[in-house]
Amino acid sequence: MRHLPENYINREMSWLEFNQRVLDMADLAEVPLLERVKFLAITGSNLDEFFKVRVGGLKLAYVNNVDSRDISGMSVSEQLTAITGRVREMNSSQADIYQEGLMPQLESHGIKRIKLRDLSEQQKQHLGEIFDREISAIISPIAIERDQPFPLLAGTRLCVCVHLRTTAQQTLGEFGDDDTNDRFVVIPIRGSVRRFISVPQGDGYAYVLVENVIQLFLSKLFPGQQIVESSCFRITRNADIAVNEDTLHDLLHEMTELLEARKVSRIVRLEVDSSTGQAMLEFLKEATQVGDQEVFPVDCPLDLSAFFELASTPGFPELKDESWAPQPSPDFADGANIFDTIASADRLLIHPYQQYDPVIEFLNAAADDPDVIAIKQTLYRTSGNSKVIEALIEAANNGTEFLSKAQVALGHPISIISGHEEARLVYLGAAFGLAVGDKRRLVVDIGGGSTEIIIGSG
Repeated sequence: MRHLPENYINREMSWLEFNQRVLDMADLAEVPLLERVKFLAITGSNLDEFFKVRVGGLKLAYVNNVDSRDISGMSVSEQLTAITGRVREMNSSQADIYQEGLMPQLESHGIKRIKLRDLSEQQKQHLGEIFDREISAIISPIAIERDQPFPLLAGTRLCVCVHLRTTAQQTLGEFGDDDTNDRFVVIPIRGSVRRFISVPQGDGYAYVLVENVIQLFLSKLFPGQQIVESSCFRITRNADIAVNEDTLHDLLHEMTELLEARKVSRIVRLEVDSSTGQAMLEFLKEATQVGDQEVFPVDCPLDLSAFFELASTPGFPELKDESWAPQPSPDFADGANIFDTIASADRLLIHPYQQYDPVIEFLNAAADDPDVIAIKQTLYRTSGNSKVIEALIEAANNGTEFLSKAQVALGHPISIISGHEEARLVYLGAAFGLAVGDKRRLVVDIGGGSTEIIIGSG
């Protein structure tokens, strides 16, 4: 059966329309206001993932001159062009919903974002104390040198770029116009810094975004220097980097290299505040090595995913959906051995309507059981304070404790080996006692739940 391209919709464009439907929820008047903020945050988080993986994969294909077409008939370059245009439209809709819909209505209900020009002297003093006490010690401005590479910035991390004009005696980086002695400095904002900084404002909840607080007190970071401009930006790196399972020798080593590669992978998106001046924009484009297609000016705060925090503002129950707590499963009795419960019959948990506690209990029991030799699980994603990860760390620690006890019992140190070193030692063990020769030998090691095939000589 022949596939007709006109009968198919491009996968990436279809996904963007799905995200548009999520964004539409943020614009529905019948949805509680803070739930609408949550939908807006979801669209921001979704786009981050979309660029890291799907756009990242297309960029790799484009760089490698892959000229195949997808089932809808679109080439790689056509997909990238269509994605760019559609995302620009979506960014504009996000900004409109944020600026014209959500913020004015939130303010009318007592949740107000205060911009720098509207701060009172009391509020500035309050923010100054927070800046000195909490923020200045954990931010590190990075001067950009002309003859040095752009600093390695984490993907999707919010940054402030500062355009400084210094005197001839001051040296704070060499990237700029030598005639005017202009300089650029980048301030990455660590994830541990609070995004929403509350300020005193009578009733309700008033806040200032942390990037604005940093901009307010730049003179404390750069005393005696003229601050020409400051603006926010954010990069997104390609995360579509796969482990080559066909040549996989050591999973831990391969995964370590993969995670390191993600830190330095190609930048696929540069988001900038729409008010960013041309000189700073050109600097950022050159420094991050992106073209116009990869630059996305945004007319609302960058990193909308951070607004999950605002959606969870304590109080304001009238602005939220009623909370439905997951219920305990009757199949899992308190205090019962989780292994006995599972062994006695098949058990079904329905999430999110039933509690996840039995799964965590199962992992914790496996982590503490000396008869468990491995825990293997596929995780789509985890939260920042995941109890699943805690259980797996506990299992790893228990393995370390077992090794310590075994070393004492044996009176010899024990090393865990894998990959090439494991293959080398297995081969030497099998070849021991055989005549030494220069011909290659095949060693097949069967056992331990796996089979290894090793080719060696000597």
